[in-house]
Amino acid sequence: RFTTMNKEDEFTGLQETHRRIQEKLEEVRELQDDCRRKTKKQKASLASFRSDDANVEHLVNDKRRKLEEIEATLPRSNHWFLLLTLGDLDVTLLTTKDRQSYKQQYEKFKLLVTVVAGVLSLANLLVFSNKVADASLQFLLVWYYCTLTIRETILRQNGSRIRRWWVLHHYLP
Repeated sequence: RFTTMNKEDEFTGLQETHRRIQEKLEEVRELQDDCRRKTKKQKASLASFRSDDANVEHLVNDKRRKLEEIEATLPRSNHWFLLLTLGDLDVTLLTTKDRQSYKQQYEKFKLLVTVVAGVLSLANLLVFSNKVADASLQFLLVWYYCTLTIRETILRQNGSRIRRWWVLHHYLP
């Protein structure tokens, strides 16, 4: 009976922790909306600001850079490709650590699939000579390019400097 009571206490504690997480997430969403409104207002006021003083212009440009940094951490509407493939899902990575981790996973993914595709290509060329092996390689390549395009669009959505031509070349035959 004592262990059953401890298990109930643990479960009640879990439910309380989950409730607090949900409250904090809602609070974060509200803060993000407030920050987005304030950022938009600041950008509008900076856009209409004009000065001949070089020091003032330097300060204004510094504020613009800081506003861009702030905007990079806020959720934004998805790229059309992400809307088509994932729907209206927020893919914003909120911390620099999360962005760097996702970028590392992307690089590992590219390397792993490139090695596997290379091995399969050589195996098809030297060992196998049937349509099933060739179709498997073609499926892998189509899946790879589709997945790569989604990952790269998520990275760009989160401020990565992947060149536009690099992403566009995945769409070309």
